[in-house]
Amino acid sequence: MKNTYSVVITIVLVVMLIIGSVALFLMLQVFNTLNPDEHELPHDYSFSGTLYGEECTGSGHSEYMDESSNEYDYLVKFSLSSADKSYKSDFMMFFDRDDRMLEKYYTYQGKEILDGVETDVWSRDEGGTSYTFYIGLKCKMYKVCIESDILDVIGILKE
Repeated sequence: MKNTYSVVITIVLVVMLIIGSVALFLMLQVFNTLNPDEHELPHDYSFSGTLYGEECTGSGHSEYMDESSNEYDYLVKFSLSSADKSYKSDFMMFFDRDDRMLEKYYTYQGKEILDGVETDVWSRDEGGTSYTFYIGLKCKMYKVCIESDILDVIGILKE
């Protein structure tokens, strides 16, 4: 009888631990859904400028890429169209955990105020294309300027 009682108590404790673990996991999922990390939020952009010498407009979108535990990485895709041409491209942005772009890829240019928001200005030249990034808190890109032999555009964050 004493052995049966111990087995029942053990089973009840194990079941309670499993239920508690599942409940804690579900509570954390709900908390994360209601309070997302601002670093992981996507953003939309409107683009304008010139493409092959013609006026163009377009749109862009940034997505957090959960690729590294010691970096914040983002993929930005954008598309442009003019009267005769269209163009699609993308670029990556890499930040350390202190919200600074990685200096092995980017050059710090200083600070600039955009619509009342203080941003850090970073630049990068890659394969004939030059990028200038205006970055606020939580790795949020407020503006990007992209120049190459075929395009000269500015992307602005849509709020």
